[in-house]
Formats: sequence, structure tokens, C-alpha cells
Amino acid sequence: ALAKAGEHIVAQKTIYGGSYNLLAHTLPAYGIDTTFVTIIDFVIFGAVMLITIADMARIQSIAKSGEVSDNLAIYCACTLYVDFIYIFVRIVTYLAILYARNK
Repeated sequence: ALAKAGEHIVAQKTIYGGSYNLLAHTLPAYGIDTTFVTIIDFVIFGAVMLITIADMARIQSIAKSGEVSDNLAIYCACTLYVDFIYIFVRIVTYLAILYARNK
């Protein structure tokens, strides 16, 4: 599994709806808690991206192990990918706003 009962996940507040529902409503029933944070610092953003890359590698190894169905692994990988793109677009938008203000 991606996380076990008793483990804790840190996620951005403004993630894709499906990922939010999984983290906020489904996983707590399995003993996995999530803290939602706002990413305002590029160092934190970098750390989140590294964690996402590590999670993608973990999903790939789980899919290859045969412990879970390929469909679950593909779903998790896709939601992480969508979250990654969403965060990236938000950062680019934020930078564009800062650039426009300083112009």
C-alpha cells in the first residue's frame, strides 16, 4: 500500500478534488491521517515535488510487485500527476501575477 494505518500524509490544500476526497474522507477510515497545507514557499514546493517523484516511484514498484491491482496503481499515479500539473500551473500563475505587479 502507499501508506499504512498510523502513517501521516501532508498535502496541499488546493489539490484535485478526487485526491482531496481520497485523503480527507476515504483514508482516515483506514487510519491514515492527512494534514492539508498551503504552499507559499518555493523551498516547500521543491520538497513537495521530490516527495511526489518518490511517490511515483513507490507506485511503480507496488504495481510491479502485484500486491495491488494495476488499476489502483494507475489511478494513484494519475491523481499524483494531475496534482503535480495543478501545483505547477498555480506556481506559474502566481509568478505571472508577481511579474505583472512589478512591471
